Amino acid sequence: MILQEALRQADVQKLAAATYEYHRAADSGPTVYDEKRCHGVTKAYSDFIQRLLTLSPKKEDEQCLLPDNDGPFMTAALYLYSDVRAALAQWQLEKCYTKAELQHFSMAELKAIRQTQQQHQPDSYAYTFEPWENMLAVDICWPCDFSEDEKLKFLAAVLYEISFAALPWKSITEPWQKWKTNGKP
Repeated sequence: MILQEALRQADVQKLAAATYEYHRAADSGPTVYDEKRCHGVTKAYSDFIQRLLTLSPKKEDEQCLLPDNDGPFMTAALYLYSDVRAALAQWQLEKCYTKAELQHFSMAELKAIRQTQQQHQPDSYAYTFEPWENMLAVDICWPCDFSEDEKLKFLAAVLYEISFAALPWKSITEPWQKWKTNGKP
């Protein structure tokens, strides 16, 4: 499934609220989040999601978004399929663990599993300034046992990342093109 399909399947209000929570958790500044600000930011994310649903996805590369829980909250990492395939070819699967099984391991066991998994991990790519149409065409690859809450958190991470600059791609590239043509901004 591509990102736009996942966004269409999500409840826009719940996703906007989840994206606001992600935004708030990622904000390390002194911002005060009162009720008015909460409503305003959630509304802005809701409007952003609605805008994304009107765009036409444009596939540029064979890419996928995968969840990454290596931190205080879930993130979404962008990979090229070719890099993922190369990493999988080098990776020796000892066992595939479910989330339920992993909950019973000690911290030392979890660290050993993580270290084994990271040996051939492909490089992920930044996508903050990727054109929105391109990102909407990227494949979403989440585990089949992802809960609805985990899906919302994953999509919230993607939305936060692509909305970070808060500018559509055209408004970023047009001034650059004018500068290249005219030699000045």
